[in-house]
Amino acid sequence: MRATLGTWLLAMCTLTLTAAGCDGGRLDPADWPDVPPGFVPNDGGGVADAGVDAGGTCVPTRQFWETEVWDGFMSSSCVLCHTSAGVAAGSRLVLDDSGAPGALDSNFDVASQLAGIDEGAGILLVVKPTGAVPHGGGPQITVGSPQHDALLAFVDRVANPVTCDSPGTPTPDPEPDAATTPDQGQPDIVSTPDEGPMDAATTPDEGPMDTASTPDADPVTPMTYRVEGEDGTNTFGSGVGQASGSAYHMWAVDTVTNTVTVPADGNYTLRASLWQDYCCGEDAQYALILDGNEAATGSIAATDMAGAELVETTVTLMAGDHSIGVRFLNDANDANSDRNLWIDYFELYGPLP
Repeated sequence: MRATLGTWLLAMCTLTLTAAGCDGGRLDPADWPDVPPGFVPNDGGGVADAGVDAGGTCVPTRQFWETEVWDGFMSSSCVLCHTSAGVAAGSRLVLDDSGAPGALDSNFDVASQLAGIDEGAGILLVVKPTGAVPHGGGPQITVGSPQHDALLAFVDRVANPVTCDSPGTPTPDPEPDAATTPDQGQPDIVSTPDEGPMDAATTPDEGPMDTASTPDADPVTPMTYRVEGEDGTNTFGSGVGQASGSAYHMWAVDTVTNTVTVPADGNYTLRASLWQDYCCGEDAQYALILDGNEAATGSIAATDMAGAELVETTVTLMAGDHSIGVRFLNDANDANSDRNLWIDYFELYGPLP
């Protein structure tokens, strides 16, 4: 299964050798950092397949990510740039290497989101560190290596989550069929002296027993529904501003929105990449907008695209059309400057697992 997926990605993306900051955001190639002298990527570990390891032990998706992806290479390579203090702090992959409680869970959530984003060249979590698209970190892993196989397997597990009744324990053999167990023989239900013959078809309280199982509905693969800032002039609803370069420039208090269609009920992440023109002793304030309402508010300290801040909140949606967007809350100016809000993009991601 993994060989087929790897071959497909190779054919689609013409992958070669790649890179370790994992997602360089919009850094200009001239600003890409050099790979630290003497740095050698971790050679990874064995990759479990179909939810079990070679010994038949069930490995849930979260545990697989931590063992094969985080411990295997992400914690020693991607964190060189992709932290809140690193050169890739404005990218979509911002990791927490503090070791604080909850840091691994946060990193797993970020990686899971990128494992569901395909912008045409392939899944970002794979094509960024394998060089199929521009990446600011420089080459780090090789196509076909254990790290590459681990990423492919993790992407598949995000799309088809693996859960275990008791993680880390052998997968049990199927229960024997009581009707054919040789030392029990066939059960005799006709000769019970006290009750007489049992006619299951005429049991008044329960009626006939239907043993056909109802299959679970197929899970909906998480997807990203994005509106790019540079498309603002054509795709945003009403708003005071205009597309400028690869972003949207808001110079007055107003709201920009666009309609997206989500396929299923569930929880989604609503987020935006923003920065400001600072003025008058106060940072620009924003609101994330869902169906005309403010889903979250805050302020932005970043003052350029390279340091753009990714702000987000979790929302619960019904399947169908929804309006998402960003509102600028506190325009101001003085003789020397003008406070404005810049939008790289805003988007919905989900449904969340």
